[in-house]
Amino acid sequence: MKAIKSFGLVECGTQGKHFQLPQVSKQEGYLLKKVLLKGDVSADAARREFPDAEIVTDKKDILQDDSIDLVIVASPRERDMGLVSEVIKAGKHVRII
Repeated sequence: MKAIKSFGLVECGTQGKHFQLPQVSKQEGYLLKKVLLKGDVSADAARREFPDAEIVTDKKDILQDDSIDLVIVASPRERDMGLVSEVIKAGKHVRII
């Protein structure tokens, strides 16, 4: 049995109102655990798209969760790049899409 890798998603904005989550979320062995919305996406839309994930309102909910191995930062703007540094300092892998 393969180990499940949990990850968090920080959605900084949407391009055309579509979530930018990569294929990793659809691969066996990965579990989207938490989603933080920073852009113009509604929590209701996120709940519909990611019904099994917890929608959080504070980045600490993802950064301080020891079960999360990877944080995907989607559609970042220049002002969001500090978040990437915080993810690395929290000891997590980061992917920017």
